[in-house]
Amino acid sequence: MKTENLTTNYTERGTGPPLVFIHGGWLSEKMWRNQIERFEGDYRVITYDIRGHGQTGGSPKSTYSIDLFAEDLRRLLANLSVEMPVLCGLSLGGMIAQKYASRYANDVSGIILANTVQSFPPLSLTHAQKELLFPKIQRHLMLYGLGPQLYFRLSFPFFQLSQGHQWISLERDTRNYVLRDVDRIRTDEFVKIFDAMYNCDLRDDIQIANPTLVITSDHEHHAVRKQNVQITKNIRNSSHIEIPDAGHLVNMDNSRAFNSKVNEFLSRL
Repeated sequence: MKTENLTTNYTERGTGPPLVFIHGGWLSEKMWRNQIERFEGDYRVITYDIRGHGQTGGSPKSTYSIDLFAEDLRRLLANLSVEMPVLCGLSLGGMIAQKYASRYANDVSGIILANTVQSFPPLSLTHAQKELLFPKIQRHLMLYGLGPQLYFRLSFPFFQLSQGHQWISLERDTRNYVLRDVDRIRTDEFVKIFDAMYNCDLRDDIQIANPTLVITSDHEHHAVRKQNVQITKNIRNSSHIEIPDAGHLVNMDNSRAFNSKVNEFLSRL
């Protein structure tokens, strides 16, 4: 679907109340295939590729932001005549869902936030502290020097060393899927997506009143787990659950438990 000089790739299955899944950073809508199969019988399930990702691909804009991604979603849902959806976002997708629900609270039935954050990296740092400890220019140099796939591949042993276990996924096939998706993204697009997350801080910018389910996996990075607890505290009408035997891509590692908890939440709305 073409909106504002951007042709957004999306998939739509089923009929019923709209349920929109928003994928993680540098991935694609393909990560939601188990959720499409589970929910298309009862819901109008919509998945899509965020600007810069998947078959949507890049755009001429020199910079990206979470605000831009939220407005892209707004235009897509308007063009599809989607009203009062439930938004389910993982990681970057959860940041977009938070921004969207805060800005358009009266147009959302509920939100599901899976292994997401409100700041990147998810630490209690001011912007100045972040620039000092994790300078953006350093990341840019590494990305342009190594390329997205090698940069991402090298992060796997780093997280395993720091956490004592696999992080992005417990399954080798899923980790390989991640690398394939990342490898399709041009370096300049990867950097723009990275900057959108790096420059975003939702901690003091988000007011959410919608019913919310926060999902964390037991093998998620400890800093993300800590932020998920704080997100739950900050949203009055929210609940928090932990799903076992899953890494960052909780919906793929333990899709049965993930789908069950999502279904329970939807049934209460």
